[in-house]
Amino acid sequence: MKKLSTIVPPFVISVICEPTPAGVASAIENSSKNGASIIELNIAQIFARDLGKIERLIAQSDTPIYTACRRRNFMPLYGYEVSELQLLDDEDRIGRQLQLLDHSVAIDMEFDTFAGGDAHVLSGLPAATRECSQSESSLRRQSDVIDEVHSKDLDVVLSCHTALPLTESETLHLAMSMQERGADVIKIVNSHTDADYCPEIWKTILTLRSHLRCPFVLLSMGPGSILIRRMACHLGCSYTFARPAGVRYFYPEHETIADLEKLFSCFPPYLSFGPASVKKTQGRSSKV
Repeated sequence: MKKLSTIVPPFVISVICEPTPAGVASAIENSSKNGASIIELNIAQIFARDLGKIERLIAQSDTPIYTACRRRNFMPLYGYEVSELQLLDDEDRIGRQLQLLDHSVAIDMEFDTFAGGDAHVLSGLPAATRECSQSESSLRRQSDVIDEVHSKDLDVVLSCHTALPLTESETLHLAMSMQERGADVIKIVNSHTDADYCPEIWKTILTLRSHLRCPFVLLSMGPGSILIRRMACHLGCSYTFARPAGVRYFYPEHETIADLEKLFSCFPPYLSFGPASVKKTQGRSSKV
């Protein structure tokens, strides 16, 4: 099975958040049929009794799948009510993902996973930055998880949803810290309330593109962010996110896979990557 970090960019990740094995199966089939390069399967909403069925679906999928297990208070972004969901601590969330590693190709772990009461926000970032807290104990525990995943020759996505409009230098500092911690793939999602922030994201993508050794995506949530998501790969992000058609739970600003395929066909992202990347992407599969 192809590793997430070895897929030639730019590529599209299909995000699945359905609560039942039947819904997950349908979404996997739709993702594969429409050409997603890889699938992010969220499992926070899956009941423990169904994890065995989910494992079989991952094993049977023709499209590589990695797992995420978001915190309960994050899931309303996909259309869930908090009261619908189980309360899982960080050990439970990561443990679920490690349980599925025999068939998945990576896990997504937030940058502040396992942060305890003595945690502090990564130096150099605003104190209110979310998912950036760390402590000595959290660093050790994350290192153990990263080592376990790497021992199976699989990947770790380090992710961060900052809830703030970080500057170019702050985002670069965060991304470099993620890379140094052992990330094979980096995901950063900032938030903003002023559409004038969008050019800061575009500029920062170009900066990350020249500094990072691993695949990355930088997006934002706020006015005008749908354009950022559509153009992320054209500016230099390694990948972006989409959703299968017909799912019940999804983030509203995720395009469908089919819509992104149309965009990429009319305006191929590799045109923005420069001569070296054109040579690489011309040989990639017909998947989006």
